[in-house]
Amino acid sequence: MTDELEQLKTLLWKEWDPIGVNDIGDHKDEYDSYAFQIFVMLNEDRAEEDVLTYLNWLETDHIGLGLSGKNEKIVDRIFEIHRSGK
Repeated sequence: MTDELEQLKTLLWKEWDPIGVNDIGDHKDEYDSYAFQIFVMLNEDRAEEDVLTYLNWLETDHIGLGLSGKNEKIVDRIFEIHRSGK
């Protein structure tokens, strides 16, 4: 379980990163709370659409940016990680 959470943290940091901070080493934990929420959603057997809605909400409402266009690909990767851990 912890390995899955760490993989989710890494995925959000390296591949999602809507605010572009992954070049700044001091902010490596920037998306950890989002990864934890996704981890919880996965363990509640939430649908891919729910996770996509969450990522879209994070980008637009919570962070205040436009959609990056990466979220569908990131959701695919999230569920790959989740399935590989079962």
